[in-house]
Parts: sequence; C-alpha cells; structure tokens
Amino acid sequence: MEQQRFHLFKVRHFTDAINDTLAFARDYFRQYGYVLLTLVAPIYLVGSFVYSSAMTSFAMGTNFMRNLSRMGAMSGLGFAGIMIIALGALVIHLLFISTFLAVEQSEDGRIDHTDIFRGMREHAGRMIVLYLQVLLIMLVVAGICGLFVFALISIHATALLFLGAVVLFAGAGYIAVPLSFLSIVYIREQLPLGPAMSRCFYLVRSNFWWTLLILFVAGLIGGFAGAVFQIPAMILNFMKAFTSVRSGSLDFGMGTADRVAMGLSQFGSIVTTTVTAIATCIQYYSLVEKKDGTTLLQEIENIGTDKDSNDYYR
Repeated sequence: MEQQRFHLFKVRHFTDAINDTLAFARDYFRQYGYVLLTLVAPIYLVGSFVYSSAMTSFAMGTNFMRNLSRMGAMSGLGFAGIMIIALGALVIHLLFISTFLAVEQSEDGRIDHTDIFRGMREHAGRMIVLYLQVLLIMLVVAGICGLFVFALISIHATALLFLGAVVLFAGAGYIAVPLSFLSIVYIREQLPLGPAMSRCFYLVRSNFWWTLLILFVAGLIGGFAGAVFQIPAMILNFMKAFTSVRSGSLDFGMGTADRVAMGLSQFGSIVTTTVTAIATCIQYYSLVEKKDGTTLLQEIENIGTDKDSNDYYR
C-alpha cells in the first residue's frame, strides 16, 4: 500500500494533535528509527559511558580524602558525559526537523533515511549557530540573575529573593512554550534569531494553554513509554539501597551491570525526547495553518491547474 502524503498544514484541536503525533511516529518510524539507532543512540551511549566512568572512578577505593582530591577531574568527566547526552538531544531535534521538512517537500509522502541524513547535513550548521546564540543569551541572563541574587543576599532581603525566584520561575515557564518552536522556525523559515523569537510568540498568541497542554501530554506519553527502559536501573538502585541499609555502608560503585542498565536507560530518554519533538513539530504546522492559512493559499494558487488539491490531505 502506497504511503499517502501526511497532511502537515492542518488546524488541530487537542485530540487531533495527540493523535497525529502518534500517527506520524508510527508512519515514519522506519525512516527516522534508522537514524536514531545509527546516530543518536551511539551518542547517548557514549555520554552514558563517560558519565558512569566518572562516577565509578570517584567511588573506587575507601580513602575519602583521595577521592575528594580527584573530585575536580571526576566532575569534569561527569560534566563531559552530561554535555554529550545534551548533544544527543540536540541531534534528535535536528533529526525531526529534517524529517518534517523532508515530508513537507515530498510529493508522494514517501521518504527514506537518506533524505533525513541529507537534511541534517544541510541544516546542522544553522542549528549549531542557533544553540550557540541561545547559550550565550542564557549565560548573560544567568550572570545578571547571579548578581541580583548576590545583591539581595548581601542586604538580607529574603522576601525579595523568594519573590524574585517565583517571578523568574514563572517567566521561564511562560517563554518556554513559545520558544519550544524556535528551532523549527529558525531553520524552516530562515529567520534571524530576533525575528524567529518574535515569530514563535506570534504563533502561540491566543494558543498558549492548548500548546502547553499538548506538549505536556506528549511528554507524559513519551515518559511512560520510555519508563520501560528505566526499569533495570531502578531495580539495581533498589537492590543497592536495600543492601546498603542491611550492611550499614553506602555503595556508590558502578559495576558492569550498572553501566549496562544506565546505557539502556538512555533509550528511555530518546523515546521521551522523540515524542515531544514530534508533538512540537505537529503543533507548529497546526499553528502556521491557523495563523497563515497556508493550505488555503495553496488551493487558491492551484485553481485552474491540473493539480488535485486532495493530494495535500492525508
């Protein structure tokens, strides 16, 4: 059976967005799944191995002072592991942006993993530039917030410090929803950072709470699906805690079984990030259709031509 073109530009209500997220994940699993296994999974596994190596090195031996003297090196190694895993999350978002763009540009709805790899190579540079700009902004904001906190602490303004923390948390939550579309807007619409951010807020305007709910539920679905891969690590940690209580000594070591379980748990992180990334792109195309009427404009352009407008519907 020939795969029909997935209708991306469609105004979706909550249930439609969730259903289409799952439908897209099912219909194109073979194509993006190949990239996940050959590119993304190795990055996560390397990050997991580096992080577990840092934990194991720190836990080896019983000399606390010796371990403490190595804390700087082990912290650096652990941080490197975390950054490698963060790189994997970045690659996942690039993967699905490239997948959606390939589907959008496809005439018959059929793509393969080579189309995704081609898109990832094409957009990798722009994605890296975006994340470097965002990282710089975050560092500046963190520096300003740090100075603000230090000033409040110096004058013992506990109430203002608490109020500032609440405002900062609420503000971060407010901007996180529209900026979840920043990557796909920046790459697909080829806008500079400032206009891309403005575009994100424009798309979410009057759609904030539904967008938040869609992303939240997608995250829950991905979290429940990915929890299966977390079970071995949870069992090992429970057994360690139980043994430590009985023996009266804490065991921080990570053996082969721990490393394997930790590596397996990374597949759970991949599943969770995958569902959220797909839902984000699905909601983006829904909001673009709602705000811009892309399909309607396309149908108007096709009036008088031989192109059947039904080709654009799934």
